[in-house]
Amino acid sequence: MSSDRLRQPDDIPWLHGLVSRREIVRGAAIAAGLLAGGSHLSESALAKKKPKVEYRFPKGFLWGAGCSGLQHEGSPLADGASQSIMYRWAHTPGKVPEGGTFDVSADFYRRFRSDIKLMRELNLQAYNFEVYWPRILPEGTGRVNQRGLDFYDRLVDEFLKTGIAPLCNLYVFDHPAALQDRGGWLNRDSAEWFAQYASILFDRLGDRVKYWTTICELHFLNHMSCVAGALPPELRDLSASLRANHHLLLGQGRAVQAFRASRAKGQIGNQHAVIPVKPASASEEDVAAAGRANAYFNLLALDSQLRGMYPQELIDWYGAKWPSDIVAPGDMVTISTQMDFFGMDYYFSWIVQNDLSNAMGPLSADLQARVVGAKGTGDGLREALAWVRERYGDRPILLLEIGSAVEDTVDHGRVNDSARLAYIRDLLTGAHRAISDGVDLRGSFIWSFLDGWEFGRGLSSRYGLVYVDYQTQDRIVKDSGRWYRDMIAANSFNLPDEKS
Repeated sequence: MSSDRLRQPDDIPWLHGLVSRREIVRGAAIAAGLLAGGSHLSESALAKKKPKVEYRFPKGFLWGAGCSGLQHEGSPLADGASQSIMYRWAHTPGKVPEGGTFDVSADFYRRFRSDIKLMRELNLQAYNFEVYWPRILPEGTGRVNQRGLDFYDRLVDEFLKTGIAPLCNLYVFDHPAALQDRGGWLNRDSAEWFAQYASILFDRLGDRVKYWTTICELHFLNHMSCVAGALPPELRDLSASLRANHHLLLGQGRAVQAFRASRAKGQIGNQHAVIPVKPASASEEDVAAAGRANAYFNLLALDSQLRGMYPQELIDWYGAKWPSDIVAPGDMVTISTQMDFFGMDYYFSWIVQNDLSNAMGPLSADLQARVVGAKGTGDGLREALAWVRERYGDRPILLLEIGSAVEDTVDHGRVNDSARLAYIRDLLTGAHRAISDGVDLRGSFIWSFLDGWEFGRGLSSRYGLVYVDYQTQDRIVKDSGRWYRDMIAANSFNLPDEKS
């Protein structure tokens, strides 16, 4: 495959029958990783001919990885936990491949101590974990399940004992099914439900957790569930999606306010996938289409949080489809409650053209726009970080997710994943250049530490630095994990100087 050819939607499997937020966000990263893998194979030859450039990161730069309660813990009904919306969905015939539920997955719930020991061996300085809401509040509100809360208490203590800073994400799209029965995020009360849940965690873990994030990729998750219809509650209703999106933002704002009112000692931020969007041509139509895609996939969540307003261009575009009654007095003040850092995910950049057929596939949101190119690169990440700084001002940034699901080759106890390694290294090159540009980037996390469950892909898509044999639960550190371990120890890496 030519490395300079933009992959068209017909060439990209994740645009067909899409079933997962992460499969959208990471799909092009797979392609980019595969493309990058070709150059990695010839690196030794290049290195003999070219001097090397060192990419050294600032002192104190935070290196980590992450997993989620939903995708990696397994044991979703253990110790008093209840069914979640995703549990119901994954156990509905036809939603995931046979045997592909998250009932066991990476079994982190029962193996966390040995896994944390392995994290330490890989030199991880921080770990981004997500709390599984149904473990804490089986009915969504009210009664606290102490056994579930005790698990995360032990988990945080184990992190601290091994010198790993815990970063706690409150929500990765899986709330108790009891709340969906009450309307889920379409119910305005959901914002208060989320704040109450967050307060319980702040009170119990806030004396030890250094970093918090509220909702992972809020807008993308909502788009997948209420516009694309690929995840529960499987709606295809733009107005309902915009309403639910407002409640998610409002819940995040109330959670930040609850954090400020608590005795928690750490810092709190958001977590969004930033997608640089460029027009396919300089035509007025393509430029406008790219602007609409940017407003929907980026500004809808970020302008509201960081500027206290929804993007007017999107309100004007949707017209009557925009639910004008959703914003109550004081909502935007709550939504834009100040946070301590900006949490960012990056998987790809888009090239978009005008398309009257609305043929964006699962990305369609009545935008009359079509994605004709999608690729994740170091230059794209550099652009994304620069864009955040330019639009929202200087602010501390944590890069909370970069990663790729490429095919792993297991051979005699070794996992060769050269494409993933090359892709990660390329993105970190872009991150380093962004720091040189003046971006206040303070840390980077790989998605993910372990292989795990990936929504409608089940257990078939592997993102981990560590390979999980789902039959035996054996762990094998992949080549990318070994490289990451050594890079963290040096706080730098070297690449051939392409200018020489």
